[in-house]
Amino acid sequence: QRGGDPRDLTLTGQEKNYGTWAIGKLNMLLHGFPDADLRPGDTIRSPKFVTAGALDRFHRVIANPPFSLKEWGQDIAENDAFRRFERGVPPKTKGDMAFLLHMLAVTEDDGMVGVVMPHGVLFRGGQEGIVRESLLKDDLIEAVIGLPANLFFGTGIPTALLILNKKKPAARRGHVLFIDVSTEGLYEDTKTRCALRPIDILRAAALHHGWAEPKAVTKAVKTIAATWITALERHRQTQLEKAGEFTDVAARIEADFHKRLLELEDARAALPEWFAQTHPATAGGTRTSIEKHTAIVAVSTLLEEHEGNLNLSRYVDPSDPPERLDVKAELLKLRTLEQQRDDAEKRMDKLLKDF
Repeated sequence: QRGGDPRDLTLTGQEKNYGTWAIGKLNMLLHGFPDADLRPGDTIRSPKFVTAGALDRFHRVIANPPFSLKEWGQDIAENDAFRRFERGVPPKTKGDMAFLLHMLAVTEDDGMVGVVMPHGVLFRGGQEGIVRESLLKDDLIEAVIGLPANLFFGTGIPTALLILNKKKPAARRGHVLFIDVSTEGLYEDTKTRCALRPIDILRAAALHHGWAEPKAVTKAVKTIAATWITALERHRQTQLEKAGEFTDVAARIEADFHKRLLELEDARAALPEWFAQTHPATAGGTRTSIEKHTAIVAVSTLLEEHEGNLNLSRYVDPSDPPERLDVKAELLKLRTLEQQRDDAEKRMDKLLKDF
């Protein structure tokens, strides 16, 4: 898409559950990536992408690992041949940080990590706190994005997306961006579970790409949406080619494409106005939607004042304060109601006497 050689691209993955691994293999075939290298096996105990005794490294590493996995492999962590746990050995019954450390170990020096984690990794102490402090001191954490609860199958707990960057842009160094997209209205709440719509994903992506700066965020909306539309068009063309003479299948492909395209166009048109909307602030005055749902915090502040705690609620408060009452006006209403009560009592007394 950017003029490079597709042969230089590789897509790899490892999965312990054989059923999930098989689904992944099938998914790659159906989407036209027959060269994707997906290997079965335990990522922590037996990583499969190894060359000459060293872990292979990649430019982008993404995962949704099992939450707080017990028996993740702490018994081999102390003497790990790949030295993945030098920042600290995670607790035996909570393997979240183990997967994060593995991902970091297989990331190139200019690479990035994106991983979905339970909120506990943001604030739990002990060894996890030590690992978190180490990541902050090395300025590896770029963003923490809070997601709504009940988003994933099998669990209803709220989660967070952690973005780690081994080569932060100069303007982002020494800081962490917090984004909260778990507020009601920023996702679709169905009867069974929550879901992120295209506008919700575009909103979060633009806030991160634009680093919560209004003009940059608005520009990011246009850029990201244009990229997604190009990807949709490519996907549509690939599907149509495979559909061949099956006109009913081609019709469904076209309908799905136009539905998704309309969603993206609507999102691209609506978000700039949403970002600029004003909301009441807790300390008085107003704040924009960007100010309401994001915060940029210095790493030094996170370490010195908050002991490395990354809990979103410490830095982002998306709730609106209760409306401030005009005391004089409310007292006047009270006096009026009291007078009406007194008048009603007088009329009732008179009626009782006449009776």
